[in-house]
Amino acid sequence: LVLHDSEVAKVLSDQERQSLGDHVIDVLAKLHLLDPDSVGLGDLGRKEAYLARQLKRWNKQWEASKTHEIPEMEETSRLLEAQMPEQIGASIVHGDYRLGNMLVEGGRILAVLDWELCTLGDPLADVGYLLNSWVQPGEPGTELIPAVPTAAGGFPSRESLCERYSAATGRDLSGINYYRAFSHWRLAAIGQGVYKRYLVGAMGENRDMDLDAYKNSVHQRAESALALLTG
Repeated sequence: LVLHDSEVAKVLSDQERQSLGDHVIDVLAKLHLLDPDSVGLGDLGRKEAYLARQLKRWNKQWEASKTHEIPEMEETSRLLEAQMPEQIGASIVHGDYRLGNMLVEGGRILAVLDWELCTLGDPLADVGYLLNSWVQPGEPGTELIPAVPTAAGGFPSRESLCERYSAATGRDLSGINYYRAFSHWRLAAIGQGVYKRYLVGAMGENRDMDLDAYKNSVHQRAESALALLTG
């Protein structure tokens, strides 16, 4: 199965969902414990200054695609720069690590897919991204990522994932909200680029595209990012 949404996830039993959640974080921990040089990926990308490079890239993207003011984007960018944690080591970073990019059977991952964003850098970026996609049933803000698999219920909590990852890697996740904020902000910048392309007709016909809803989702991402940094 590929768990694209909560309806597909309901095919799994509660026990399988719990086991799958544990396996998702175990596999991520194993990925991050790999030495890139020892597996021939030491030159996949620059290892240092991952967050600084990402902020530069997506600030540039935001300025190029901005169609209206979203003060939360600028304030989040400022705080991400001001509060940037020191990168401890470097690992293989998947870049899009979520249930929708996995083949699963029962309570296990068979394969992790979609490696085109893979690079070297700060592994906690993957953790923050995964946690943002790990929505619990009835959680506010689910409109950002509607019908995500974990909304079916029965999966481990975010807290459980963090504890399991820390135990496996020894990494401190006390500042993980920074990485969650970064993930929301980055996706808002990406979403704004898509919105502008639709707005100017670069994506062809958009009969099935609700531009107002998409515009609003960018705002919501920005607001969520800022709340994680200031809450």
